[in-house]
Amino acid sequence: MIDVSPPGISTVFVDHTGAIQLFRDRDLIDYASIAKQAADKKMVDRLLDREEDRAQLRAMMAQLSARDTPPTTVITAGPPRPCGTHRAST
Repeated sequence: MIDVSPPGISTVFVDHTGAIQLFRDRDLIDYASIAKQAADKKMVDRLLDREEDRAQLRAMMAQLSARDTPPTTVITAGPPRPCGTHRAST
């Protein structure tokens, strides 16, 4: 994987449930997520510290899932805030 993200921006690929499929921190990748129960998956919302940010992310994912042809890029506006500490918890 080539990391071309500008400083302060991370690229994360997730499946339709929010399970992390590709990320620079391999400890956070949810390997074999298709065979796991939801409670056992490493979800993208663990990268966010604040509950309101997690709720907004879940709402955006639900909105994307509801469309017939989802966009390939989601852009959000707002003041930049530091993201989570990216610690894996199992």
